[in-house]
Amino acid sequence: MHSKARWIGIATILLVLSMVFIRCRGGRLNSWRLVNAPPGPGPIVCFGDSLVAGVGAGTAEESYPARLGVLLGRPVEAYGYPGFTAEQGRRKLEETPALGGSVVVVTLGGNDILRKVPVETTCRHLEWIFTELQRRGAVVVFTEVLGLFSDRRSRRYRELCRRRGVAVVPDVLKGILTSPGLKADTIHPNGAGYRIMAEKVARTVRELGLVPEAVR
Repeated sequence: MHSKARWIGIATILLVLSMVFIRCRGGRLNSWRLVNAPPGPGPIVCFGDSLVAGVGAGTAEESYPARLGVLLGRPVEAYGYPGFTAEQGRRKLEETPALGGSVVVVTLGGNDILRKVPVETTCRHLEWIFTELQRRGAVVVFTEVLGLFSDRRSRRYRELCRRRGVAVVPDVLKGILTSPGLKADTIHPNGAGYRIMAEKVARTVRELGLVPEAVR
């Protein structure tokens, strides 16, 4: 009986371990299929809030989209609107039917945190934005902007991106806004901080094979 109980115990442990392995493997970031990948020729577009507009950068060349273009060696167009929430980003996209590209990097959500917008509301508007950009032919990349105690928000973002086939740049401001030498104020990077942000986005785009052909 002792031997049988021991084998039952071992089998149970192995079953649990296999389930954990499968869950972890299945939950690996950006392991899902991306809609419209690989991207066609065309510019990379950055769309979002003040982080895209370059608030806090000393010059336009120090902004995150400008640095991203240099890192990738590709044209990068920037559409940044300071103060925008995800809902305002949706409205802007509705008003701008020509906005799109081979890859569109969406940076929205930080102002939702500042204004205490429920994550469910933020995700609803982000899903519309993702779906619309994909309809326009873009591969969509989402840069997570998280505040303190944002585990639930991060989980919701990643669940949404997995379901919609969107790539994720995890916690894009991590290590930047906690370093005085990398920020211009309490919520914006400076030129050095934007360089690190651009490097994080460029790394994800390259790793996923999303660098489109240059426009000729």
